[in-house]
Amino acid sequence: MLISLSELITTSWKTYCQHWRRLAIYVLFLFLPTLVSSIFGVLGLYLNSLIPSSALMSNIIIVVVVVASLLFSLWATVSLTYAVNQIVSGQTMAEWKQIFSSSSRLLWPFIFTSILAGLAIFGGTLLFIIPGMIFTIWFSFAVYAVILDNQRGIEALKASKKLVIGRWWLMALLIFAPNVLFVIISVVIRFLIATPFSFIISSELVMDVVRNFATSVSSALIAPLTTLAMVLLYHSAKKNPVPTTLASSLPPSNI
Repeated sequence: MLISLSELITTSWKTYCQHWRRLAIYVLFLFLPTLVSSIFGVLGLYLNSLIPSSALMSNIIIVVVVVASLLFSLWATVSLTYAVNQIVSGQTMAEWKQIFSSSSRLLWPFIFTSILAGLAIFGGTLLFIIPGMIFTIWFSFAVYAVILDNQRGIEALKASKKLVIGRWWLMALLIFAPNVLFVIISVVIRFLIATPFSFIISSELVMDVVRNFATSVSSALIAPLTTLAMVLLYHSAKKNPVPTTLASSLPPSNI
C-alpha cells in the first residue's frame, strides 16, 4: 500500500528536523548561485554607470556567471537528492564532498532527461491542458529514476510513468499536496525575512533586491523537504507497484 498523505508529510518533516545539520550544506549550495549572480549583476550595473563602454564585457561576464550558477544549482540539486536517498534508505550519509563527487556523473543525464520530460509535458500542454497535466504526473519521477536507479532519457520517462499509471489521481494528490504545503511554508519564511526591512527601507528597488534574497533563502530552506517527500514517494511507489492485472488492462502506449 502506498504511503499515505499524512505519513508522507510528517515523515518528510521529522526526517528534515532530525538531519537538518547534515542537509544544511546543501541548502547553502542551493542558495549560493543566486547570491553570486546577484552580486555580479549589481557590480555590472555599477560598472556600466561608471564606464559605459564596458557594458558589452559586463553583459558577457554576467551571462557566463548565470549559466555557471545554473549548472552548479542543478549539480547541488542532484547531490541533495543523492544525500536524501541515503537517509531514506537507512544508509550512513556520506560526506558532502564525496556525494558531490559521486553525483557529478549524473548531472548531464539529469539535464538531458529533464529536457525530454519538459518537451513531453510542453507537447501535451499544446494539445490541451489536460494532457499536459497527465504528462506532468507521469514524468514527475523521471529525474529520480536517473539519480536513484541510473535510468537514462526515455527509459527514465518509462520508469516514471510505470509508477504512476493505474493510480494517476492518487499520485497527483501525493505529489501536489505536500508541495503546496511546503510552498506555503516557503512564502511564510519569505514574509518573515522581508517584512522587517520594509519598515526601514524606502527605496522600492532595494526592497525588490531584499524580496529576491528572501525568496532565494526560503526556496533553499524548503528544498530538502520537497526532495524528501518525492524520494519517499518514489520508494513507496516502487515497493507497491500497480497490480499486473490492472496494468495489463490499460491501453498500450509508446512512451
